[in-house]
Amino acid sequence: VGGVFFRGLSGGQKRRLSVACELIARPRLLLLDEPTTGLDAAAAFHVMKSLLQAAREYDVSVIATIHAPAQAVLEMSDVLLLLTAGKTAYFGPTSGAERALESALDKQRPRDTATAEWMLDVINGDFDEECAASARQAAEVWASSEESKQLDALLSKVEEAADSGSREGIHAQVHGKL
Repeated sequence: VGGVFFRGLSGGQKRRLSVACELIARPRLLLLDEPTTGLDAAAAFHVMKSLLQAAREYDVSVIATIHAPAQAVLEMSDVLLLLTAGKTAYFGPTSGAERALESALDKQRPRDTATAEWMLDVINGDFDEECAASARQAAEVWASSEESKQLDALLSKVEEAADSGSREGIHAQVHGKL
């Protein structure tokens, strides 16, 4: 893959190779922690594009943590979970996140700001009190939402099935809801 005396693979190529090695086992679920960390925007885009193509080709569900996705990377996802201080600020279709946060916070995204950047700004309460208040408000609105209650009910069903030792139907229950 590379060494002291020869160039080898780039960072993006190494990430794609790592994912390809995991896909050889034909998993139904692939969990990736920060697959784009340390990559420039172009390399991150290509890693995620390759991942999306492989997921579709091999029918694999992918869960990836990405702390600061570029707009193009965000748009590749189907479902988005936004966390703030360990609490859910949004969970659902990526296409509905902006509208949900605008509604929860009663503020519009500035049109000159990318959606991904704006969402991260309003739920990151680490730097100033206004953002911290927005983050708390988004988490409170989500916690009291109908979607949150439905998700809790679904997770309770899955937990009951798992506790009973039944694996039949869990995939169908979860797959149809997310």
